[in-house]
Amino acid sequence: MRKNIIYIMICWVLGLLLWSAPSFAQVKLASKFQLKERQVAVNQLEQAGYTIRGKWDADRGKLFLTGPMTPPGMAPPGTLALDFLRRSNIPFSRETPETQLTIEKVAKNSSGEHNVTLVQVYRGVPVWGKRMKVHLDASKRVVTVNGQYINENVDLETQPKVNATQASATAAKHAGLDSNSRPLSEPKLVIYEHKEKYHLAWEFTFRTKLDSGADALWNYFIDAHSGNFIFRFDRINYQEAAEGSGLDCSSRSLPLQIVNDADEDLFRLQDTSRQDANGGDIVTNDGPDISSDADGVWDDTTTDPRTQSQQPEAAMHFYFGMSYDLLKKMTGRESYDGQGANIIGFVHAGLTNNAYWDGTNMIFVFGDGDGRRFNYWGCSKDVVAHEFMHAVTQFTAGLEYIDQSGALNEAYSDMWGAVVDPDDWLLAEDVTINDDGRTFLRDLADPKKGDQPDHFDSLFTGSSDNGGVHINSGIANKAFYLLANGDDHTTGSGHVCRLGIGRTDAWSIMYSTLENYLTPLATFHDWADATQLSAENLFSTESYELATLQHALIQVGLEELTSPLLCVEPSEWLLF
Repeated sequence: MRKNIIYIMICWVLGLLLWSAPSFAQVKLASKFQLKERQVAVNQLEQAGYTIRGKWDADRGKLFLTGPMTPPGMAPPGTLALDFLRRSNIPFSRETPETQLTIEKVAKNSSGEHNVTLVQVYRGVPVWGKRMKVHLDASKRVVTVNGQYINENVDLETQPKVNATQASATAAKHAGLDSNSRPLSEPKLVIYEHKEKYHLAWEFTFRTKLDSGADALWNYFIDAHSGNFIFRFDRINYQEAAEGSGLDCSSRSLPLQIVNDADEDLFRLQDTSRQDANGGDIVTNDGPDISSDADGVWDDTTTDPRTQSQQPEAAMHFYFGMSYDLLKKMTGRESYDGQGANIIGFVHAGLTNNAYWDGTNMIFVFGDGDGRRFNYWGCSKDVVAHEFMHAVTQFTAGLEYIDQSGALNEAYSDMWGAVVDPDDWLLAEDVTINDDGRTFLRDLADPKKGDQPDHFDSLFTGSSDNGGVHINSGIANKAFYLLANGDDHTTGSGHVCRLGIGRTDAWSIMYSTLENYLTPLATFHDWADATQLSAENLFSTESYELATLQHALIQVGLEELTSPLLCVEPSEWLLF
């Protein structure tokens, strides 16, 4: 248990006293906490069945609690979650005229458990990126509360002095557009935290072109008091600010689900096979139009011009189906949004050495490659899976594409690519011809080979690459590799063994964490805490899987070694 556990005790113990249910242990503590009394408080809380995970950071508004904290409930999950937070004395949850919590989403998993996601509203203005999650078990007991919130000491005027039109002109000018250019969506007034300072800000999204010719969706924040630029980041989930990918599509035959358009006397690359199960279609576009063929065989391998080849059309179409079906098989999720959304992919659309998910227009775009550094991006199994997972992330945790949350966003896509393409631990190795001497983009087994850190001590803290989203993802990637594959570990007695639980079980932990616990601005340490809770829930507190996860997190600097690691085979684990 970490040193700053005491921060939570003061607030949490007061909250406990509000509960009168006879099944709860009553904890009575003095108002002044000396060191010895603090330890007594910790012991009492543990005896009452509470667990405090990770860091309680009162100044920055972060916590992670596990219970159970309430008796079984009969009301709807959202009502129970809000009722618990209103009754408690956690600073973020006090519904005063200044600060309120509203339900954003309630989700139920296959085990009958509910997750309630709440957004904070400060003096009537939503707090950007800050989310709290309340997890209820199948009997509707509150068992976990985690996330980020605006702390109660913030005092910010919420009446804008600069109107949306003026702020939009500032953002457009900064983006290199005409000051009268309209943003893609309506402006939003938000509370935005930047460099540990809160701002009342106007939020806009503008589309521009990068120097490479690729699209950019700039998310802008303009101070609503001063009218000054605060920050911007690119919402498009590119593979990297690098170039393309592709697969050897010249000889392997892929089965394709298509439709026959009798009116036009041709076939179209549209997979409707999941409609009976309320699933989504997969639609592959060749440029602006749905890919079509006269005989239903996409076998044109012409690469001059590169836009003529049908190989990336066929491969992307097939690999999207593979990614869709595998995720549904492993998690029960229907398409990226969980509701059977259509998957709309584009090739031959003017992009060269790149690929991205456009979460505003809900489309996937894959470049044609230049034939020198990269081949066709749409022909790579793990690249298609990577982009698909960006969409899943948007509709689950909503990890913002900046700093550590953005690195986790990228890492989740890399991990899923490694699950869909289990032959190795490389990303885009099938399509990378020569990327500065490499024949791959990233290596989950050895991130340093792809110029990424593999330990939190080497975290990139610069401002480029949206705060290192493609760089720092190596830290989580390495942990996932160690969890799934293991590494040669030497015990104190000199015994060498390999700890690893396989990609399927490793992904089940990762997905549960993404769906149930991560919030938009999650950090690596938030992720580490949440993965351990997921492992406990999926397996057990004494499981080999949890111990292996903890070993992996220690190896990348996200957990501390508190006891010697046992080195045994999974089948022998419970004997100890």
